[in-house]
Amino acid sequence: MDLVTVIGTMLLLVGLLVLGLYLLKRLGPKAGLTSLSRGELKLEGQLPLGPKRSVAVVRFLNKRMVLGVTEAHITLLTELDDSHAASDTPPPAKSKGGQEPKASRQPEKGFQQVLDAFDDDRGSS
Repeated sequence: MDLVTVIGTMLLLVGLLVLGLYLLKRLGPKAGLTSLSRGELKLEGQLPLGPKRSVAVVRFLNKRMVLGVTEAHITLLTELDDSHAASDTPPPAKSKGGQEPKASRQPEKGFQQVLDAFDDDRGSS
């Protein structure tokens, strides 16, 4: 091969690479090829169990995951979806007239309630 063919082939490959990156940037979000934003992963709570050991509840998309965290490992203890969490919440309180109070917004489940749900799930298995 001569030098002109080698340089021409390299330029063609670089051009295809640039075109591919451009198309990925333009069409990637439409095809679901985006990176995760910080808002999709959230630490809801953490309970220290000892030196360098803890249990954490993490929300990712529509799932809650209870993780065991040590210095060397992270272990998935259980996974709860939002429908499971919603079924554990008690119904809103009724007023004397039998109607729901105007400000009956239920608070989000706390860390202890999620751990209790985890214990209930492990006990039934």
